[in-house]
Amino acid sequence: MRLANPWILLLLPVVVGIVVWAIRRNRGGKEGILFPNASASAALENRWVRRWVNARPGIRLGVIGLVFLSLLRPQLETQLSEITEPGVDIMITMDVSGSMAAEDFAPDNRLEAAKKVAREFIVSRPNDRIGMIAFGTFALTQCPLTTDRLVLSTLVDKIRLGEAGEDTAIGLGLATAINRLKNSDAKSKVVILLTDGVNNAGGVLPDVAARAARDAKIKVYTIGIGKEGGAPIPYMDPIKGKVYETDENGAPILTEIDEVTLKQIAATTGGRYFRATDEKGLKTVYKTIDTLETTPSKVKIYHQYIELFPLLLCLAAILLAIELVLSRMIWRTAP
Repeated sequence: MRLANPWILLLLPVVVGIVVWAIRRNRGGKEGILFPNASASAALENRWVRRWVNARPGIRLGVIGLVFLSLLRPQLETQLSEITEPGVDIMITMDVSGSMAAEDFAPDNRLEAAKKVAREFIVSRPNDRIGMIAFGTFALTQCPLTTDRLVLSTLVDKIRLGEAGEDTAIGLGLATAINRLKNSDAKSKVVILLTDGVNNAGGVLPDVAARAARDAKIKVYTIGIGKEGGAPIPYMDPIKGKVYETDENGAPILTEIDEVTLKQIAATTGGRYFRATDEKGLKTVYKTIDTLETTPSKVKIYHQYIELFPLLLCLAAILLAIELVLSRMIWRTAP
């Protein structure tokens, strides 16, 4: 809220003086005697009518006050921003294969924890363009680069386990992110690649994708998610309900992270590799990346103002009309 004509406040003592003079004049009886007309005299016993009779000075003061406020031109201010030169373009590339259902990130599984922390990271960088890739057997562009945090957060919420297949195509996921970033004009281009598995699908090898990222001047931060030693992988059996994957001997199959490949990808592109063994550690990883990528962007800010004086004048006109109507129906002034 702001006042477009604050200098009008200098007239406030004059307005107050006029109001005080008018009140004293009325008390002196110079204006005349206010009495009800014949048709309303019987109704004066009604308490509501008496209240209307006593309301006349308040209505007039309300009209004067509203007119004075309208002269000040109060305005509601809204602020719009437009990024004219992006600082950092970021593609979050998230593994959604079946192994991300592992429950070592209690109370959630790995995927739900990764989504939660990713949303917090997205909100923390309002002036960067951020997109989302979900990958499993194949890669899906969940959201292209955008500054619309609400849309992006909503699409992150909609990511589901296995929606891109049950296997893990790390190279293909990275290649898809590169395609989304290679033509960007941002000062810095970054991929955050999160996985809990080993590349076992897709037609692109991780080292080939890493070299392509380096050539496109894209930095890749890789995150291996999962506790040391791995965790059993649950799935829903239509008959038994939730069960865990086992090998031919009945032993539980544990998740395995290819840390060597993830470290090579990060080293090739000038990024870093991180290991997150719980949700708190994952938050720390994202905070570290947030600190490392601080290239400022150029933002043009627009100010939009909504005028409130028409509304105030309308309210003043309504009060004035009420005063005029009541002066004909209830109030009379004798000289």
